[in-house]
Amino acid sequence: MTVLLVGGGTGGHIKPLLAVAHELKKQGKHTRTVLVAEKGTKFDALAKSSTDIDVQERVRAGKFRRYHNERWYKKLLDIKTFGQNVTDFFRTIAGFFDALGVIRRTQPDVAFIKGGFVGVPMGLACAIRCVPYITHDSDTHPGLANRIIGRWARIHAVGMPEEFYAYPKAKMKFVGVPLGKEYHRVNEHDMLVYRERLDLPKSGQVISITGGSLGAQRLNIGMELVVGILVKEHPGLHILHQTGASAKQLYSSLDPELRKRIRTVDFVNDLACFTGAADLVVARAGATTISELAVQHKPVILVPNAELTGGHQLKNAKHLKRQGAVEILDETTLRHPTEAVEMIDSLLRNPRRRKELSQAIGKLSSDNAAASIATMIVSLLQEREA
Repeated sequence: MTVLLVGGGTGGHIKPLLAVAHELKKQGKHTRTVLVAEKGTKFDALAKSSTDIDVQERVRAGKFRRYHNERWYKKLLDIKTFGQNVTDFFRTIAGFFDALGVIRRTQPDVAFIKGGFVGVPMGLACAIRCVPYITHDSDTHPGLANRIIGRWARIHAVGMPEEFYAYPKAKMKFVGVPLGKEYHRVNEHDMLVYRERLDLPKSGQVISITGGSLGAQRLNIGMELVVGILVKEHPGLHILHQTGASAKQLYSSLDPELRKRIRTVDFVNDLACFTGAADLVVARAGATTISELAVQHKPVILVPNAELTGGHQLKNAKHLKRQGAVEILDETTLRHPTEAVEMIDSLLRNPRRRKELSQAIGKLSSDNAAASIATMIVSLLQEREA
């Protein structure tokens, strides 16, 4: 059996594909896995680190840029974005022919499309070549790529409750978000092991800050002010901050002694360790990040990116807030850090509240999504062969 695993754009697409690949190998040793990502992906190293991927393919793909709540007249005046969208439209057409080439070379039996712009040319090519495929949406708001190719999908696997999606009920299945085997509930012993691995003191408190696999510039800038105040007020506090590549000078204005307790990294290969070592996590509200933290039972403050298309991070965060599972910070309040400092300071001083958040988010976790999707893929192949 040959399975195409399609996705790209962020680590939130690639990591779930690797988790599904691992489960496919467990369920069938003769399964051949082909990872299809966009040309120029920043996650080659992540994909190459997996022993569960047999073949890697790349196709061109274009991104349709649009921003949540942007007024219509701003869209008309945004010549730069319009030009980029026109260019990427032709990249998508070119990608469609790349995708046909992938199908010709690999002869797949079934495809699993995680989302991202690479899903459009690959999904259209699969539909034309009669390769059955399953789509997966992690966020409460389905991505544009999956909405475009969804009409030909055999199954719509979803990561949030089904009420958020407009897919046909008969084709929709809730599975959660597929995660790697490194994610599990973190107990006190695990936390100490992670801290030792990161060369952090076992005593004191740790905050992990992550803006997702590519970082988040506005979150970085806002948290620089907040962290500067917190490390002064909490002498035993250590900060782990995954910044992305565009924040080389972050915290450079701080006193060198305070700076010793702040560690910044561009990219984290072992994010499970990075967040597992923390007493508290501050993160964007992407569905994969949320799912990872939920499985770990980590108390978290979400800072949703309000500009992303469809406001999906806002919807994700509000859904969890209604369950009492997270605290939310409005990104705009970081310009004047008083609210953020007070919220974080309160949680650092209140272990009971952190435990409440930990238990609440843990109840929403799903650690068998990858296995469920692998089973769906095998069943789809069996239906095709019957």
